[in-house]
Amino acid sequence: MATKNRTQRSSQKTARERLSKSLEATQKPYFIEHRDELFTSQNQTRFVVFLCGPSIRNRSPGAAFRRQLRNQLGKNGIDVALGEDDGLEEIQKIIQGLNAQDNELQFAKRKCDAIVIIAESPGSFCELGLFSWHYVHQNGELQLKTSGTALKDFILVIDKRFEGKNSYINSGPAKAISAFGVVHYLNLKHKETDQIIDRLLQRRAARITEKRGRPPKPKTEVAV
Repeated sequence: MATKNRTQRSSQKTARERLSKSLEATQKPYFIEHRDELFTSQNQTRFVVFLCGPSIRNRSPGAAFRRQLRNQLGKNGIDVALGEDDGLEEIQKIIQGLNAQDNELQFAKRKCDAIVIIAESPGSFCELGLFSWHYVHQNGELQLKTSGTALKDFILVIDKRFEGKNSYINSGPAKAISAFGVVHYLNLKHKETDQIIDRLLQRRAARITEKRGRPPKPKTEVAV
């Protein structure tokens, strides 16, 4: 499946290159303008994924999966924040009294477009409980205050061994997230990241098209 998806993405890239050359050849200005607007929007739009899970320095399947996903997302032009492995916890040493969960929650709220949690380690279980509550409740920090619609994407990854098990994670956070985000039960040893990457690329594309070609805001006239 992983090889098939990589082949599909390679074919899509080739198709995009052929389309670009075709547009240049036909000299249709509206098509070229449309393409250039999308390229400009893509270059100007930052899409940040908060990738939580076991430390990438560990040797566990979850840590290897996290490393693989980080590398693949980076190759596809998506910014990845790892939290403690990138120095987020250092902020707590500067801001007196700031605790880890408030630090991560505010970072996810203000700076991230998607949250991915690989639920394998004690720390990731705590992040799962915190983020899932704020994600699914209307008054949560990860919601749009006006409508209660989820502002960010949320992807939860759980080892396939625990699929269908009677556990608090399955009947609690996983069940809650599945109503707004997505839950994947995967064999972490196989590092099957393609479906996660495809979803995030689609989310980024939606963000790009939202911002494409928007006219500048009119200047407010000052009354004399």
